[in-house]
Amino acid sequence: ACGLRRQEIDLDAGVLRLVETKTGRSVRVLGKEAARLIEKTITRSSDDLIFPNRRGTAPLVMRHGIAAIFDAADIKDAGAHCLRRTYASIAADLGLADSTIGALLGHAARGVTVRHYIARKPDAVMLAAADRVSKEIAAMLDGKGSTAK
Repeated sequence: ACGLRRQEIDLDAGVLRLVETKTGRSVRVLGKEAARLIEKTITRSSDDLIFPNRRGTAPLVMRHGIAAIFDAADIKDAGAHCLRRTYASIAADLGLADSTIGALLGHAARGVTVRHYIARKPDAVMLAAADRVSKEIAAMLDGKGSTAK
């Protein structure tokens, strides 16, 4: 985010088209609230860089600022990467699939998301499917017969 440039923002499509990431070019989907915040930031920024440093010569380095915010809130052993993990955890709690969360985070490989960001949890579709099957089995065991149509 620190190196985000004006030409990488496509608010009409609701995405960031990042030119340079660890894995090369990448498209990241924006939620409506994030897009609104970026739109406000764009209007305040006259520079190509959305988050320039004080001199306007390079991207802002937020690592120390975020650490100071965590320290002021008495949140120990937390850093900027915790924000990314929190995003992934909230997505998992909402029942999104690991593959969807990985895509939102820009992961090329699915295993990265599971290993580093979220505990392995079944997604909402799998939970609903398991519920349907167990309900069917319970109905059959209770002598009510099949509920499938």
